[in-house]
Amino acid sequence: MKKAWEKLGTVAFWVSWPLIYLFLKRSKRTRVLVVAGDQVLVVKGWLGMHRWTLPGGGLKSNEDAAVGAARELKEETGISVSTDKLKLLGQNIFTVHGHKMECVCFVVEIDNALPLKTGRPELIDSAWMDYRELLKQNPSSSAKTLVEDWFKPGQ
Repeated sequence: MKKAWEKLGTVAFWVSWPLIYLFLKRSKRTRVLVVAGDQVLVVKGWLGMHRWTLPGGGLKSNEDAAVGAARELKEETGISVSTDKLKLLGQNIFTVHGHKMECVCFVVEIDNALPLKTGRPELIDSAWMDYRELLKQNPSSSAKTLVEDWFKPGQ
């Protein structure tokens, strides 16, 4: 059943891509790198190519980026963090199927991998994954860039 749901999400993505493109073009997004030792928190969306990515999403009108990042993290995984625990990594531009997407990126370090409560219909999976394994799994461009930068030797 999960494979059929994934295939439907892929088809729906490509059929609706022109509308998604217009929506993403005007929105500002967030991504949160949640780190527990060598483990990172990743999610996999229903709509799209089903690559592991970092929790995050669109900001509401006039919403502070840290507030939006904490909200998205809670909605997607059940993990609550206060905005003062989020460290700003910067504003990045990521390319998604030829479209440049502006993201405000944060990191939060926690002691242990917490249980996940993925209840959002737009997500098909969430997991804690060793960052080295994640990089072998063809992650999204945002996940790859942020994880590689964070775990760079000598950091």
